Amino acid sequence: MGRHGDCVKWITEAGGVAVLAHPLRYDLTANWMKRLLAAFKDAGGQGMEVVTGRNNPDEIKLLATYAALLNWQVQQDRIFIALSRLGWNWADSYRYLITCNLFGNY
Repeated sequence: MGRHGDCVKWITEAGGVAVLAHPLRYDLTANWMKRLLAAFKDAGGQGMEVVTGRNNPDEIKLLATYAALLNWQVQQDRIFIALSRLGWNWADSYRYLITCNLFGNY
């Protein structure tokens, strides 16, 4: 299973949800990020952090898009709050989330 799979297994066996925290801090190219996310999902990972206090709107969009492509759960309320703090209005935030097909995943 490998070390990543073991970690995911330990988390889920303890009743937790295995998510990848702050993925943009790894400073990976888009191709390497996609490889990391695919490997994490293959190991049983169930999601990733999309919104942090450091993310700008473009980073939130990018991470939400990755999450949607992987069919992972996303907490839309946190995205709404983050986007509103960054100057987005609720209507634009809602349209963006619809475009990413994120509603109904959580």
